[in-house]
Amino acid sequence: MTQALATATIIDLAEVGEVDLSTLLTGPLRQARLVVLPAEHAETLSADDREHTLFFLEGTGAAQSGATVVDVSAGTAVTVPQGGTVTVSAVGGPLRYFHASLMVPVGAA
Repeated sequence: MTQALATATIIDLAEVGEVDLSTLLTGPLRQARLVVLPAEHAETLSADDREHTLFFLEGTGAAQSGATVVDVSAGTAVTVPQGGTVTVSAVGGPLRYFHASLMVPVGAA
């Protein structure tokens, strides 16, 4: 559900799952989505044309970037700057997280 207010828009991510924020905002935030990664599944995010921030809400899992692996659970945040890559895996059950992607300014490297 999306509801417009005089100066704000309210979006129920639990209902819609994913939103293209470039149609609503002028800043660098481009996409917001609520992800439920099934048990023993993984998702890889590459920050080629946009950076990523993940906020873990429920479940347990792991985040791997290169040779570094860290445990993630509710309350953990992971950022992926330009040029980075992370693989998120759900361990033992579903892993629920909020994912925001941000535009990389032209000429930034």
